Amino acid sequence: MNTGRYTKSTLLALITVLIAFSVPDRTLQAGAEDDSRRMWTNIYDEAVWDLRFGTAREKVNAARMFGAHQKTEYIRPLSDELLRDLESETFRHLPANDPYVKATIAWALGEIGHKHVVPQLLKALEITDRLITAEIDAVKA
Repeated sequence: MNTGRYTKSTLLALITVLIAFSVPDRTLQAGAEDDSRRMWTNIYDEAVWDLRFGTAREKVNAARMFGAHQKTEYIRPLSDELLRDLESETFRHLPANDPYVKATIAWALGEIGHKHVVPQLLKALEITDRLITAEIDAVKA
């Protein structure tokens, strides 16, 4: 006794088919290993660019991703950005060199946890300690 209305199961099946065929191109399908590699390569490349040239927020987001994924191949860009302009009086006060940005980058290096990050972290600590001591001495004078 069909009165022209769809049953609940027919509607659910129709919705499922519509959703399956409306999947955006960026989504991965089963067996799409090459697509997955390409997608993640693009994401990592964008994050490296953001770490170097992005805003403070973009730098923080890139560092968080690298730290969360613990990929050792990103030690160099993280280390370079951690130490970049740290001692420069001219650039030290730019938003991209905000202490929160530098702290997040240091956190990411610590999360990666490789022995090669220790010298960069120690150098950043030494520079920061020297800068803070100089500022304290200037206030006391």
